[in-house]
Amino acid sequence: DDSTATIGANKKSYAFVSTYDIEYSSYKITVKVDESFAKKSYTDSVEVVSANEVDESYLVQFKNNSDVKLSIYAGVLFYQDENIIGFSNSFVSDILSGETTSDKIYIPMDENYEPINYTKAEVVILSAYTI
Repeated sequence: DDSTATIGANKKSYAFVSTYDIEYSSYKITVKVDESFAKKSYTDSVEVVSANEVDESYLVQFKNNSDVKLSIYAGVLFYQDENIIGFSNSFVSDILSGETTSDKIYIPMDENYEPINYTKAEVVILSAYTI
């Protein structure tokens, strides 16, 4: 499965691969980076106003600090000590300039369908663009 994302210059990006029920001894991820001017990235214009755990999810508030209407693709990285052990994502669209919006991002479940135990969470803006 090929996926495409718009990432701002000099920014971190993350790939998460779920390996539930796969019995391989190792995994290989191949990333191809192409320079593209098709869409301008507005990731620097998105502010995470707040992020709080609420009922097995993270309630995240995003503010659009750009001068255009945006769609935002974001995620929460869940850590156990310094290791990433889970990821959940969010997509919100039609956020007007200066507007703040909220989205509930669910905490990943373990193999017993219980929320994973984590020590730290980090909200990351993966992509922000105009439609």
